[in-house]
Amino acid sequence: FELIFMGWTSLIGNQFFIAVKKEKILLISMIISLSFLIVFSVFLVPIYGAVGAAISSLIGEFIILCVQLYYLNKKISVRFLFGDVYKFIFSSLFMFLICLSVQNLFQSSLEKILYTIPIAFSLYFVCLWLLNPKIKSVAINYFKILGRDDER
Repeated sequence: FELIFMGWTSLIGNQFFIAVKKEKILLISMIISLSFLIVFSVFLVPIYGAVGAAISSLIGEFIILCVQLYYLNKKISVRFLFGDVYKFIFSSLFMFLICLSVQNLFQSSLEKILYTIPIAFSLYFVCLWLLNPKIKSVAINYFKILGRDDER
Protein backbone atom coordinates (compact mmCIF):
# COMPACT_ATOMS: atom_id res chain seq x y z
CA PHE A 1 0.00 0.00 0.00
CA GLU A 2 2.87 2.35 0.67
CA LEU A 3 3.76 2.46 -3.02
CA ILE A 4 0.22 3.56 -3.83
CA PHE A 5 0.45 6.38 -1.28
CA MET A 6 3.92 7.31 -2.53
CA GLY A 7 2.67 7.44 -6.10
CA TRP A 8 -0.22 9.72 -5.25
CA THR A 9 1.86 12.00 -3.03
CA SER A 10 4.51 12.25 -5.72
CA LEU A 11 1.87 13.08 -8.31
CA ILE A 12 0.07 15.64 -6.17
CA GLY A 13 3.23 17.14 -4.69
CA ASN A 14 5.50 17.21 -7.71
CA GLN A 15 3.00 17.67 -10.50
CA PHE A 16 0.58 20.05 -8.84
CA PHE A 17 1.98 21.93 -5.83
CA ILE A 18 5.39 22.56 -7.38
CA ALA A 19 3.80 23.55 -10.70
CA VAL A 20 1.58 26.15 -8.99
CA LYS A 21 4.48 27.40 -6.83
CA LYS A 22 3.11 25.95 -3.56
CA GLU A 23 6.23 24.10 -2.44
CA LYS A 24 5.47 25.22 1.12
CA ILE A 25 2.47 22.84 1.23
CA LEU A 26 4.76 20.00 0.21
CA LEU A 27 7.14 20.91 3.03
CA ILE A 28 4.29 21.18 5.56
CA SER A 29 2.96 17.74 4.62
CA MET A 30 6.41 16.22 5.04
CA ILE A 31 7.05 17.88 8.42
CA ILE A 32 3.69 16.71 9.79
CA SER A 33 4.35 13.21 8.47
CA LEU A 34 7.87 13.16 9.91
CA SER A 35 6.48 14.08 13.34
CA PHE A 36 4.08 11.15 13.26
CA LEU A 37 6.72 8.86 11.77
CA ILE A 38 9.11 9.53 14.65
CA VAL A 39 6.43 8.91 17.28
CA PHE A 40 5.22 5.68 15.68
CA SER A 41 8.77 4.47 15.08
CA VAL A 42 9.72 5.02 18.73
CA PHE A 43 6.89 2.76 19.85
CA LEU A 44 6.65 0.21 17.02
CA VAL A 45 10.25 -0.49 15.99
CA PRO A 46 11.49 -1.75 19.40
CA ILE A 47 8.55 -4.13 19.65
CA TYR A 48 8.06 -5.29 16.05
CA GLY A 49 11.44 -4.55 14.43
CA ALA A 50 11.34 -4.24 10.64
CA VAL A 51 7.58 -4.79 10.54
CA GLY A 52 7.15 -1.86 12.96
CA ALA A 53 9.35 0.30 10.72
CA ALA A 54 7.26 -0.68 7.69
CA ILE A 55 4.02 0.15 9.52
CA SER A 56 5.46 3.51 10.63
CA SER A 57 6.54 4.27 7.08
CA LEU A 58 3.11 3.35 5.72
CA ILE A 59 1.42 5.63 8.25
CA GLY A 60 3.86 8.43 7.36
CA GLU A 61 3.09 8.20 3.64
CA PHE A 62 -0.64 8.06 4.36
CA ILE A 63 -0.38 11.24 6.44
CA ILE A 64 1.48 13.02 3.63
CA LEU A 65 -1.34 12.00 1.28
CA CYS A 66 -4.06 13.21 3.68
CA VAL A 67 -2.39 16.59 4.23
CA GLN A 68 -1.81 17.09 0.51
CA LEU A 69 -5.40 16.12 -0.31
CA TYR A 70 -6.62 18.57 2.32
CA TYR A 71 -4.74 21.44 0.67
CA LEU A 72 -5.51 20.22 -2.85
CA ASN A 73 -9.23 20.25 -2.06
CA LYS A 74 -8.95 24.00 -1.49
CA LYS A 75 -7.84 24.41 -5.13
CA ILE A 76 -9.56 21.55 -6.96
CA SER A 77 -12.50 19.40 -5.96
CA VAL A 78 -10.99 16.13 -4.74
CA ARG A 79 -14.42 14.57 -5.16
CA PHE A 80 -14.25 15.47 -8.86
CA LEU A 81 -10.76 13.99 -9.18
CA PHE A 82 -11.61 10.69 -7.44
CA GLY A 83 -15.33 10.44 -8.23
CA ASP A 84 -14.83 8.21 -11.25
CA VAL A 85 -11.81 6.26 -10.05
CA TYR A 86 -13.85 3.05 -9.99
CA LYS A 87 -14.31 3.36 -13.77
CA PHE A 88 -10.55 3.42 -14.27
CA ILE A 89 -10.05 0.49 -11.90
CA PHE A 90 -12.75 -1.53 -13.68
CA SER A 91 -11.26 -0.73 -17.10
CA SER A 92 -7.80 -1.72 -15.88
CA LEU A 93 -8.97 -5.01 -14.39
CA PHE A 94 -11.02 -5.86 -17.48
CA MET A 95 -8.03 -5.13 -19.73
CA PHE A 96 -5.72 -7.15 -17.47
CA LEU A 97 -7.94 -10.23 -17.42
CA ILE A 98 -8.48 -10.23 -21.20
CA CYS A 99 -4.77 -9.69 -21.89
CA LEU A 100 -3.84 -12.43 -19.47
CA SER A 101 -6.02 -14.91 -21.31
CA VAL A 102 -4.90 -13.68 -24.76
CA GLN A 103 -1.24 -14.20 -23.85
CA ASN A 104 -1.86 -17.89 -23.37
CA LEU A 105 -2.73 -18.17 -27.08
CA PHE A 106 0.82 -17.34 -28.21
CA GLN A 107 4.07 -19.24 -27.83
CA SER A 108 6.81 -16.70 -28.36
CA SER A 109 7.39 -13.63 -26.22
CA LEU A 110 7.52 -11.43 -29.29
CA GLU A 111 4.06 -12.56 -30.42
CA LYS A 112 2.70 -11.98 -26.94
CA ILE A 113 4.04 -8.42 -26.91
CA LEU A 114 3.02 -7.59 -30.48
CA TYR A 115 -0.56 -8.75 -29.99
CA THR A 116 -1.17 -7.93 -26.34
CA ILE A 117 -0.13 -4.26 -26.37
CA PRO A 118 -2.60 -3.12 -29.08
CA ILE A 119 -5.35 -5.27 -27.54
CA ALA A 120 -4.67 -3.79 -24.08
CA PHE A 121 -4.61 -0.23 -25.39
CA SER A 122 -7.83 -0.70 -27.36
CA LEU A 123 -9.70 -2.48 -24.57
CA TYR A 124 -8.76 0.10 -21.96
CA PHE A 125 -9.80 3.12 -23.99
CA VAL A 126 -12.97 1.56 -25.40
CA CYS A 127 -13.99 0.53 -21.89
CA LEU A 128 -13.32 4.05 -20.58
CA TRP A 129 -15.16 5.57 -23.52
CA LEU A 130 -18.22 3.45 -22.71
CA LEU A 131 -18.05 4.16 -18.96
CA ASN A 132 -17.76 7.88 -19.74
CA PRO A 133 -15.79 9.35 -16.81
CA LYS A 134 -16.27 13.09 -16.21
CA ILE A 135 -12.63 13.78 -16.99
CA LYS A 136 -13.27 12.68 -20.59
CA SER A 137 -15.47 15.71 -21.31
CA VAL A 138 -12.97 18.00 -19.59
CA ALA A 139 -10.16 16.64 -21.79
CA ILE A 140 -12.26 16.91 -24.98
CA ASN A 141 -13.13 20.55 -24.20
CA TYR A 142 -9.49 21.29 -23.41
CA PHE A 143 -8.34 19.94 -26.77
CA LYS A 144 -11.10 21.85 -28.57
CA ILE A 145 -9.86 25.06 -26.95
CA LEU A 146 -6.28 24.22 -27.94
CA GLY A 147 -7.45 23.63 -31.51
CA ARG A 148 -9.13 27.03 -31.65
CA ASP A 149 -6.00 28.71 -30.34
CA ASP A 150 -3.91 27.05 -33.08
CA GLU A 151 -6.25 28.38 -35.80
CA ARG A 152 -5.69 32.00 -34.75
